[in-house]
Amino acid sequence: MKSTMMSSPLSVNAILARAKAFFPGSQIVSRLPNKSMRRHSYAEIATRTHALSALGFDRVATLCWNHHAHLECYFAVPLAGAVMHTLNLTHLNSDQNSLNISSSSTTSGRFLTVFGGACFPK
Repeated sequence: MKSTMMSSPLSVNAILARAKAFFPGSQIVSRLPNKSMRRHSYAEIATRTHALSALGFDRVATLCWNHHAHLECYFAVPLAGAVMHTLNLTHLNSDQNSLNISSSSTTSGRFLTVFGGACFPK
């Protein structure tokens, strides 16, 4: 049966591949907490994403603001086949954020914590 649906899956990884293929020089501009600006192209983000996904983790908790490091995590986590837990300081209290992390059914492997753009493999 012929369908009108897409012939390829719409995944985050496909979105990154398309951005790298068609817009490699387009910039992602982030303002860091110290008010400085950081610029990365989609080609650079793709390279950094693949490097991050190769670290070998199965769970990721992020507490990041809307900048390049968080974008890299959003692409790298599914690329690695891992699960992402986004923590939220403005809407959830510390007990609820702790529950988000501790209630994961994954018990083995590495856990990557991202705080404000710095990645800490554990």
